[in-house]
Amino acid sequence: MPADLSPTARALRALEILQVRPGTTAGQLAERLGVTERAARRYVGILREAGIPVESARGLHGGYWLGRGTRLPPVVFTQAEALGLVMAVLDGQPAASDADDLVGSALGKVIQALPESVGRQAAALREHASAAPDRYSARPDPATTSALVAAAAARRRVLVTYRVDRVRAVQQTRHGFEPPDGLDPVAALEENLGTGWEFPARVAFDAPPAEVAPWIRPPMGRLHPSGDGCVLIGSTSNPAMYAQEWLASVPFAFRVDGGPELRAATAALAARLAAAMAGQPPAAAT
Repeated sequence: MPADLSPTARALRALEILQVRPGTTAGQLAERLGVTERAARRYVGILREAGIPVESARGLHGGYWLGRGTRLPPVVFTQAEALGLVMAVLDGQPAASDADDLVGSALGKVIQALPESVGRQAAALREHASAAPDRYSARPDPATTSALVAAAAARRRVLVTYRVDRVRAVQQTRHGFEPPDGLDPVAALEENLGTGWEFPARVAFDAPPAEVAPWIRPPMGRLHPSGDGCVLIGSTSNPAMYAQEWLASVPFAFRVDGGPELRAATAALAARLAAAMAGQPPAAAT
């Protein structure tokens, strides 16, 4: 927890912890609050002085818990918690960006109940963000996402500090920008994810593009019509993963025309699967 929190703020945080985790010991409470056990007991005392019945027991199975009938104060979210909640709701229910949606209506009430400084950022995140198309992709840091969304909403350029492909810090500048008409940032990013890698990939399918397209992830490349079928042209930095995780999941007959690294990875996968059917050890298929 931030070191500059007041005793009242830490006492309220202690109340939240006891609400979620009845039986929390003084040591556990101290660890979660980032204080000593003596200080943790002091915050429990503050709660008791405020009329909140906090019961305790000593011994191996001892700890603190709230007494029956305790009237709890309104739930208080930190900025990171509020932004994380909005992102999680949008991921699980993309329609929650619409106020007419049942979940969206509930999310709106939560945002309205937040303090102005936190609620403003949460509202902007809800308005401008969208769910990630790949449910298994890594989720960005809520604070970084919020900073980028706020800059986009204000039409301001940003200075980004990054490490490889991870944004580490975002600083909004006073320089404005106008996004191109009809820009879909996710689509623009995905369109380039399957190009520029060191190993080429060219895969031919007998099925028409309309049937194959739903099974092709953007990083695999782009589909092009070819006779009665289609051909997938892209690139990869990991041919083995491309063959085992991506191509193997496509339920259509295909032929790997190139490049040589992808052909070798596909052949190795086929040999391993054939060995599994024949009862041979995997090593014999390599």
